Amino acid sequence: PMQLVGLADAPGIAAIDLGTMSRPLLKEARSVAGVDAIHEGTGLDRAYTGQGVICGMMDIGLDPNHANFLDADGNQRIKRMWVLTGSNGSIQTFSGSNITSYTTDNSKETHGTHVLGIMAGGYRDRLQQAFFNANGKKQISTTRKNNYYGVAPDAEIAPCCGTLDGNNILLAAENLLAYSKEVGKPAVLNLSLGHNTGPHDGTTKADKYLADVGREMLITVAAGNEGYESMSIRKTFTTADNTVRTFVGDQATATAMVDIWSFDDKPFTVTVDAYDTEAKKSLFSYEVSAPTSGTQYITGSYYTAPGYIHPAGFDDCFTNRGAILIKASVDPNNNRYNCSVSFDTKVGTNKNIVPSITVKGSAGQTADIYCSSDGSLLNLGVDGYTQGNSSNSINDMACGENIISVGAFVSSVSWPTLTSEFTYRYHTRGDIASFSSYGTTPDGRQLPFVAAPGSAIISSISTYNYNSSPDSHSISAVLETTPRNSYWEEMSGTSMAAPFMGGVLALWLQADPTLTVDEVKDIIKETAVQDEFTRANPHRFGVGKVDALAGIKKVLNIGAGVNGVKAENEILVNETAKNVFNIYAPSAETVLTNLYTVSGALAASSEAVGNDATLDATSLPAGVYILSVKAGSASRTIKVAVR
Repeated sequence: PMQLVGLADAPGIAAIDLGTMSRPLLKEARSVAGVDAIHEGTGLDRAYTGQGVICGMMDIGLDPNHANFLDADGNQRIKRMWVLTGSNGSIQTFSGSNITSYTTDNSKETHGTHVLGIMAGGYRDRLQQAFFNANGKKQISTTRKNNYYGVAPDAEIAPCCGTLDGNNILLAAENLLAYSKEVGKPAVLNLSLGHNTGPHDGTTKADKYLADVGREMLITVAAGNEGYESMSIRKTFTTADNTVRTFVGDQATATAMVDIWSFDDKPFTVTVDAYDTEAKKSLFSYEVSAPTSGTQYITGSYYTAPGYIHPAGFDDCFTNRGAILIKASVDPNNNRYNCSVSFDTKVGTNKNIVPSITVKGSAGQTADIYCSSDGSLLNLGVDGYTQGNSSNSINDMACGENIISVGAFVSSVSWPTLTSEFTYRYHTRGDIASFSSYGTTPDGRQLPFVAAPGSAIISSISTYNYNSSPDSHSISAVLETTPRNSYWEEMSGTSMAAPFMGGVLALWLQADPTLTVDEVKDIIKETAVQDEFTRANPHRFGVGKVDALAGIKKVLNIGAGVNGVKAENEILVNETAKNVFNIYAPSAETVLTNLYTVSGALAASSEAVGNDATLDATSLPAGVYILSVKAGSASRTIKVAVR
């Protein structure tokens, strides 16, 4: 129960969203979303691979010296790294040789290595790998170049790893933003983390902090992997129907948290029961009828601290060491009533017991009931009890403002390993991944915002994790080097879709380093793919499937024209060297370029005869400027960053 005390009193709770169900090759995912075309420069002014952009994350199980995070000469692409441990704000900062000599934050985990590899993995040389040939047959090659590199393979990397305490996540965001400003480069932060409890309205202190950071730095957040779980209930009470009852799991042993939120400040009556499924009656109950201060401890007789409550029959139902912890109050961040109930119950002498919760409200009142991912809300076939569903399974951290929440769709159903191959029979290519979470916030926002490839993604894994338990891994590729090997393996989840989207944003930021979250959301919405699957389940796809190529064309103002021919009045702007901009207008006879400060002062200008001009801003102070181009009857005004 003391673990539950910490859980109940913690200001923020975070946990990794690990993938479980369906499985796409990163190579296929890049192709489906148009990333390969961007890397090749197809239909663009040049290729984009994330140069000049920083990719960061907060995660666990990072192996920073994996080949995926080195450049072609074997040098570190990770320029700054932070390890945050415990819950007291302890930070270790690494750079240069300190990173080279670092091992990992947790050899029992590899999630962070996989996530970062999707976002910015850059190893593209030869290695031993399994792959499917053009006929769909598995082959193994030692001479073929790596299929499984990331979305922004030439981006600079600045990750955080360590303990996933809520405060550490905020420190990670703060560190990356400060570093981005220090070096004068735009950054993307990925958070493949989350929790199912909470208000789901963006009002937690963590959500508000990330919303502030998101005004200055792009942030992607995983939607969650509970899209098929019975973990949420939304109930609007009427005079005739003012009660909802549900079981917490299907047996006496329970370790879940149930979080109950009103849409207003009026309290519910919340009752915790021990229900005998054979006798069909409650053997004891405890009622919370009004806001309280602190934590109420409903425990077995083993615990004797003053104030602990020992209902008659508790030991028989949940043992003398069982405990149920309850906190209830009106949340000052959103003025909503909240009652959270944490279970640490066990099987007692009565084997037919299941814990249950009853919520009673006033007519017109709405309750959102969430269960943490280690539990379920069930009816067990008992009349009067409500079965939970996944309709509000969205990650609470994905509900804030100024972030991009990302769901997962299936871009492949099969993948190879060095020893075998796997296929998911009941998943459909192009459809939403069954695990991908979704929901509607109390203010009516449908989440996630967009869907990206997130099933069967092959990416880098931690060598230290592999070495600790090699038999638990199914490797798809390996690079054998001295003194260590680097491995690639499949994982699935919105934890994979979010860094894919983060890598796409890094490509877009290379094209326009000044993009804001509102501009990015508009671009995603205007260019996202709509098809039979998105139309069938719009509530799960958001605005649709990300189209990285169409998006970067929008960023670059490249129109398709007629039959793929570029429009004659098109003006292309490209940074050819640091702070040196090339302006190209295909049909222009002269090109006039002015660069203004954000306050409107002229900072630099150039005029060229012909359709090609260069503006040199190397002598200007770092900052954001307004670039105005006039080429014949055409004109274009964009923001540019001088670093």
